[in-house]
Amino acid sequence: MAENTVWWRVAEPGDPELLQAAYRDRRFARHAHERFAVGVIESGGLSFRYRGAEVVAPAGWVNLAFPGEAHTGQATGPEGWTYRMFYLDPDQVLRMARGADRSLQALPFVPAGAVWDPELAARITGLHRLYADPAGDPLARQALLGTLVQDLLGRYGAQRPSLDPGPMRSDLLRVKRHLEAAFEAPVSLADLAELSGMNPYRLARAFTREWGMPPHAYLVQVRVRHAAALLRRGLAPGQAAAEAGFADQSHLNRHFLRAFGVTPGMYSRAFR
Repeated sequence: MAENTVWWRVAEPGDPELLQAAYRDRRFARHAHERFAVGVIESGGLSFRYRGAEVVAPAGWVNLAFPGEAHTGQATGPEGWTYRMFYLDPDQVLRMARGADRSLQALPFVPAGAVWDPELAARITGLHRLYADPAGDPLARQALLGTLVQDLLGRYGAQRPSLDPGPMRSDLLRVKRHLEAAFEAPVSLADLAELSGMNPYRLARAFTREWGMPPHAYLVQVRVRHAAALLRRGLAPGQAAAEAGFADQSHLNRHFLRAFGVTPGMYSRAFR
């Protein structure tokens, strides 16, 4: 199977981003999306580490990733996998969800990384094809996307588990916010340990347990997300790399490809 990737954006409410891809040898490093990811495995199989468990999504399964939840990705066998994915703005998803439940104050949490739901999978595939059709009816696909999101959250949404609000978590939140605010500058584990008041190695273990990846990997993800935002605004990949804190464009290319499955250049072309 030849590897192939197509990524595009649709200029409609929430600016949905879509991916259609065929991968054979691709391995996604641990990463997280800002957007709500939902799609269907069309052939082969995808395996990934998600919320502390190994998840396998064979052909026909719905693949999910909640915003901010770290995960990996690789083929289950030598044939690789093909899939269609939607990447949806969380605020727009919440607005859609409120069409079915006006009392919602926050986006319902979806803990599953993959589900067997043939009816939902067929709807996702059909809607993805409609979005890929230049002659597709915008009104129809917006309405269908809204009901699809409502049904998905109604079936698989849950209350997010409450997190320990104790002193250690406050220290970890302070480190996380520092990485998100000062991502352009170099930072050492010793700097973060001083900020948190924790032993450096205890901090690294606790941060990984809380956020699904160690501090250095989380910093890379912050930089990748910032670079993606700059690319959406029209900046060239080289300039986006510099402003996001990468040493050069080749470093951005490597990490961007591991997280998005496409190069920064391919991603930026979807927003022109």
